[in-house]
Amino acid sequence: MKPVCTVLGVGPGNGAAFARRFASEGYTVALLARTTELSGNLASSLPDARAYACDVTDAGSIDRAFDAIRRDLGEVQVLVYNAGSGVWGSIEEATSWSTAWSTCRGPGKGCPTSRTPSSSSRTTSRKSASG
Repeated sequence: MKPVCTVLGVGPGNGAAFARRFASEGYTVALLARTTELSGNLASSLPDARAYACDVTDAGSIDRAFDAIRRDLGEVQVLVYNAGSGVWGSIEEATSWSTAWSTCRGPGKGCPTSRTPSSSSRTTSRKSASG
């Protein structure tokens, strides 16, 4: 069975590039984004890739996505956290700051790092944050 890489935060830029790179290195790739419109198209162009809907600001959504990945593909060996959200304008105008922070803060509360094997239990476990 191939190792599994999960790219959390798949868009047309970095997320897609991470997915293509890991697929080219022989990984099965799980592509996570809020919707599967773009990630589904990308998954169809990569060998052994699947798209999953996941909202990183919702712990239940994270749990459901990682349960599905585990069921469909196996345990995740590599997690690339690439989710991002931006707030543009002055600090006074930035009413959605908390949403941007909860998305971009990287591995933290509710993050799926707890859903990947620890480095002590599996030497191939890797976690990365981007975005």
